Amino acid sequence: DGNIRKNLNGRFKLMEDIVFSDDGSYSLNPIGSYTNETTNNPFTGIFDGNDKTLSNFNIQAYKNYAGLFALNKGTIKNLNVDEASFNNGNIDYVGIICGKNEETIDDCDVSNSNINAQSVIGIICGQNYTGTVSNCNISDISIFAVGSAGGIIGSNNGVIEACTSATASDKDISTTSDNAGGIVGVAFGGKISNSSSTAVVNSPGGDNIGGIAGYSSDNEITDCHHNTGKVSGRSSVGGLIGCTDKVSISYCDSSNEVISTSQYTGGLIGYASDVIILNCSSAAKVQGSQFTGGLLGFLESTGSISKVNIDNCNHNGDSVTGTSQVGGLIGFINNNSSTEINVKDCYSTSNVSSTGNYTGGLVGLVSSPEDKPAVKITSCYHLTGSVTGSSNVGGFIGAVGKAEITGTTYADCVVSGYNYVGGLIGYNISSSIEGTPSAYIYSSGIVSGNNYVGGLIGYNISSSIEGTPSAYIYSSGIVSGNNYVGGLIGYNISSSIEG
Repeated sequence: DGNIRKNLNGRFKLMEDIVFSDDGSYSLNPIGSYTNETTNNPFTGIFDGNDKTLSNFNIQAYKNYAGLFALNKGTIKNLNVDEASFNNGNIDYVGIICGKNEETIDDCDVSNSNINAQSVIGIICGQNYTGTVSNCNISDISIFAVGSAGGIIGSNNGVIEACTSATASDKDISTTSDNAGGIVGVAFGGKISNSSSTAVVNSPGGDNIGGIAGYSSDNEITDCHHNTGKVSGRSSVGGLIGCTDKVSISYCDSSNEVISTSQYTGGLIGYASDVIILNCSSAAKVQGSQFTGGLLGFLESTGSISKVNIDNCNHNGDSVTGTSQVGGLIGFINNNSSTEINVKDCYSTSNVSSTGNYTGGLVGLVSSPEDKPAVKITSCYHLTGSVTGSSNVGGFIGAVGKAEITGTTYADCVVSGYNYVGGLIGYNISSSIEGTPSAYIYSSGIVSGNNYVGGLIGYNISSSIEGTPSAYIYSSGIVSGNNYVGGLIGYNISSSIEG
């Protein structure tokens, strides 16, 4: 690499495979350097790996921004790396290919390699700053970091396209604090597309842990997938993304196991604020505590975008379990702004259970204050999977505080709880349920509880239920309980029922 160091803007092509040592003890220092934006020696040329392989070496660095290249402002392409390592727990911005990328990394594959460093760690590069990383694949890798680690990139605000990541069978991507993902640890701006991961991502004491991204903000994620690898952390844990805000997500899915020891756990996203999610699904087995959902653990609107939409999404997994605010699709929908929240053409089929309150086949709890728009739920359903909880338990929604429910909406499942139990909704307040033309709103299946138990709604207050000649609202299940038990509604007060 001496010629490259002397000519950082040159053109280079690797002509042969290079095995540096038998045992990986051979050390390489980063090419170029980065101290800050005005004091650096970037690589600005072209390095063509020519599909050859560099193997059996370690990277030594005592300053931040470490890799084969410290800072890339040129093009690195067609390079394979095998059996590489970095081991210095005091260094930030570390990648096997480069520490920081501001231009192009394409078609670079890394296998059987590992990094142990401080923060902002990725096997391809530590930080992708406005650059493009494409067609890069990592396999049989492991990462141990204090914070912000991703299989491909540690921190991103550029473009990640057509990349894949996989950990070794007995290894993982692990942090002792926050922000770990199968593809990227943290993403501020930029775009991630057509990428997938099977990596195990694990951070027992950390927040923002995801199968693709740990934390994501102000960006776009499309056609990304996380399968098989377990994702686990403390809080804000998701099969695809741990925590996200102001993000557009489309055509993504997860089918892994997602576990958190605290709150905000989702098969796709743990905590989602001001998002647009289209055509996404999860088949994950989800286990959390408060705010747990098959797709989203927690969904909120703060008003930073014009409309929050969840459209044509589903959870079709094994089970969703938690302690409270647990839903087959979404644990808790919370509207804190004048922005509309719309959930449309969505469904869930998994078994849903909690040890506490607010448990629903589709949504655990829906809440919107009196001075804010009602949450709109259109043409959604839950079927097959049983729904079990303590109080406020519904085959469709556990409890509703101000929502507009329209279109064909139903729950076909076994529902059981103690108080406020309904085949469709356990507790309903300040909401409207409207059977639009040719739409059916109904519940079927066995419903059982103690107090306030209804085939359709357990407790209904200050709400309206309205059908039309061509729209049917009904319940056909067996209902049992002790006090305030009804085939349609267990207890109704200050509400209107028409049609």
